[in-house]
Amino acid sequence: MNALSPEEARQQLAEASDRAELSRSDAVVGAGVTGGIGILVAATLAAATVWRGSPVGLGVSMGVYAVALALLMWWQASKFRISDRRWRRRYQWGFGLTMTLYVVGILWESFAFPGWAIFAPFCVAVAVPALVSAVKMWRG
Repeated sequence: MNALSPEEARQQLAEASDRAELSRSDAVVGAGVTGGIGILVAATLAAATVWRGSPVGLGVSMGVYAVALALLMWWQASKFRISDRRWRRRYQWGFGLTMTLYVVGILWESFAFPGWAIFAPFCVAVAVPALVSAVKMWRG
């Protein structure tokens, strides 16, 4: 058996990671968590706007968000077995864009609330990047 150089070992590991077989249940879990996070973030933006000025309402909505997020993370940790680089990139892009839109929404709502006719569709749009990533994960 020949010893591999560190560079050869890294290359073989990268190739093995790219070829990893992903089960259908991994696709369901990965897509479910990614889409679920997008929906939670969008719902949290809407809830923060609805409960603006009410510490109790905002606290309850943030508590619901925290519990739902914890359940998603628990589900992922208990069911998700393997992921590849493509999935990681898809998740990072979807989550990153969703969070960017969330921050824009918080700033927009804080400084110049446009009214629900415009802001409600924006809240839905916040979830779109994560949902697109979830669909791509689902399809493989």
